[in-house]
Amino acid sequence: MKDLSTKGYFWHPGLPERRVPGWIDFTSGSGGTLHLIGHLDAPGGISFGAGEVVPRIVGEGDNGLTLENCYRTSRRVGSGLNEETYRFGMMFEGAFRFEEEEEILLDQLLVEMRHLLAWSGRHNLNEVEIRSPDNKTAGWTTSVEVLPDVSVEIESGVRMSLRHSPRIEGGKYARTLSQRGFMHLELDSPQELATITAYAASIQDLVSMATNRIAEFDSFRVSNPEFVRNKSAQNASGIREYLHLHVEWIAREESDKPLRVLVPFEDIGGLDGVAVWLRKIAPFRDLVSRVMATRYNKTMYADDRFFNRAAALEGLHRHLYPRRRGANGGKPTFAERLQDLATTAGDPFAHLVEDVDEWVRKVTRGRNDHAHHLRNAVQTTGATHHFLADSAYWLFIMCVFRECNYGGNVFDAIEASAEFKHLHLSLKAI
Repeated sequence: MKDLSTKGYFWHPGLPERRVPGWIDFTSGSGGTLHLIGHLDAPGGISFGAGEVVPRIVGEGDNGLTLENCYRTSRRVGSGLNEETYRFGMMFEGAFRFEEEEEILLDQLLVEMRHLLAWSGRHNLNEVEIRSPDNKTAGWTTSVEVLPDVSVEIESGVRMSLRHSPRIEGGKYARTLSQRGFMHLELDSPQELATITAYAASIQDLVSMATNRIAEFDSFRVSNPEFVRNKSAQNASGIREYLHLHVEWIAREESDKPLRVLVPFEDIGGLDGVAVWLRKIAPFRDLVSRVMATRYNKTMYADDRFFNRAAALEGLHRHLYPRRRGANGGKPTFAERLQDLATTAGDPFAHLVEDVDEWVRKVTRGRNDHAHHLRNAVQTTGATHHFLADSAYWLFIMCVFRECNYGGNVFDAIEASAEFKHLHLSLKAI
């Protein structure tokens, strides 16, 4: 997502007459900071205290701005220039602002994410070389024909579309023609922000799994039925406006290597397969998020990555086998849960680890060492936990893909990948 820096006037939603000049710096890596030349007052003329949470600050720059979940980090008072600085967790940018104490309800979401276009295969850039009479290159003609939207119903009242959009940039002497892919989500009735963004995060997780790369959000826009302009007798519905949502997302793509798709879009059933994914993982979306956070967070220790994936596998087993009893008649042990999941994943996972029983023993011991602070933890190398964590990641993915009833081509593609083969050799080494 692009960084943002903008100047303007800012105020508490309840005090529009008390505007303070300042500027905002927002980066995907460090979040947002509001710098004010002056002091922002709360209703009643009371200054916000240091560290006090300020639910909402609004502003006007090149666009309308709504800053959420703010807190003051510094304040300068004296005979010279008065200043204040606030940090904020989230910002909406666009033609509209949220008013004081207005609940954030949304019914549309338009997201552009990295690798979506390449993964979906819905691109249509055409290039024709022009040859002169003497058969020399005389130039090129490049064009993009917009592809029609494809749509699917996720559930009652929730519809998802895949959009294709061309873009041309540059000036008189240099022009760039490109194309983008968007996921558009429409709900029959406005929902809370967390509800609608959960759909986007789940799609991001699927694209990241299928491409084995991080599907970073390049733009994230939201809307609700009130964000409409240019209503007229001829156009009673008007034109729908979208607000850009700026959040410090942890999923950021740092690789510029050419993309090699792991699981093709058509192998999961295209957009229908995406809808199946969203429906199937809804009951355990938090587990998927926990596993993918171990992919997105680059600074996580191998130990923590291993333990979080092991815990997610235990939670996944509880969902897939809610009535399973262990050999002792009570709750199944962690080792028994892993055995069940390995059976669910099938031959591809057995081929990956070769000896499932030995793999279960190693993962169980590593998990117990970490959870109960046993002495064996100091004898476990980073390499061991690193590769066991990676195998736990693939086990989780394969079990979830089985739950989605994806075809054999999906698992054949995973098993044939270079990443899978390299992990197989690394597991043999430990």
